[in-house]
Amino acid sequence: MSPDCPDYPEGLRSLAPPPALRVRGEVPRGPAIAIVGTRTPSEPARDWTRAAAEALARRGLIVWSGGAVGVDAAAHEGALDAGAPTVVVLGSGLDAPFPPQNRELFERIAARGGGLVAIFDDHEPAARSKFLKRNGVLAAGTDLLLVVECGIQSGARNAAAHARRLRKRVAVAVQPPWSTRGRGCWLELQLRATALRDLDHAFELTSTAYQARTGRAPPAPTGDGGQLSLLADPTTPAERALLEAVGRGDVAVDALCSTLGQPASAVSALVVELVLRGLLERTHRGLRLASRRP
Repeated sequence: MSPDCPDYPEGLRSLAPPPALRVRGEVPRGPAIAIVGTRTPSEPARDWTRAAAEALARRGLIVWSGGAVGVDAAAHEGALDAGAPTVVVLGSGLDAPFPPQNRELFERIAARGGGLVAIFDDHEPAARSKFLKRNGVLAAGTDLLLVVECGIQSGARNAAAHARRLRKRVAVAVQPPWSTRGRGCWLELQLRATALRDLDHAFELTSTAYQARTGRAPPAPTGDGGQLSLLADPTTPAERALLEAVGRGDVAVDALCSTLGQPASAVSALVVELVLRGLLERTHRGLRLASRRP
C-alpha cells in the first residue's frame, strides 16, 4: 500500500516520508486508539486492558497495538471480544510475524476484518530497532496513544515519545505508588501526558483528536456501545464481587471479608485499588459506590 493509495491510513501521511506498507487483511478507517504497555503486566492491568479495549471498540474506536504478549495482546483480544476489527503494527515482516506464540491471534485478527501492517520486507525477522521504528507508525496511525502499564525504559514509552513528536495526545492509566511495573507511567505524567479518568475520557480524547485531524465528526457506532460511565469501568471478577457486596450494604472491611471469603489483607488491597480508580468512596459510615458525577 503506497502513500498515494486511497485506502492509505491518513495519519501516516504525517511521517516524513510516509512509509510504504505491506498489509495482510484490512486497515479500517475511523477514530483509532493505540493501547500499549509492558509485556509482563500485572493481572489487573491485563484484565483491565482487555475489558477496556472491548468497551471502546463497541463504541466505534479502532484499537491498534503492536501484537506483543502482555498488554498488546490483551488489547487485540478485547477488540475481538467486541466483534470489532483491530490493527497490529508488526516489528517484522508479514511472513515472520513476531512473537510466534501470537500467530493464532494474528490469524483471527486478519480473518475478522482487521489487519497486520508491516513497513519491512516480508521475510525480515523481528529486531529491537524495528520495534522502535514501528512505534512511530503506531503513534502516527492513531488519534490517541494510551499507556496502560510500563517500566521506565520500555517500548511503550518509546511509542509515547513518537506521539509527542507528532503532536499526538498521550494518556496514561495512573499507577498506584507501590507498582513496580508502572513507574514509566509516572514519568509520562511528568512529560504532560494526560491522566486517564475513565473510559468515557479515553473515548472523548480520541473522538476530539479524530475530528481535529479530519474535520469530520466520528461515525456513530453500529453496535450496542452503551455509556461508559465511571462505575462501568472494567474490573476483575474479584473487584466486581466486592463492588456488588458494597452495593448490597457491606460497607466495612470485616463484613466484606466474611461475604467474599477472603483475608483482610486481600480485601484491603482491593479496596485501595478501587478507591484509587474512583469506583469506591470512603465515608464516615464506611464504603460506598462512587458517585457517577465527575
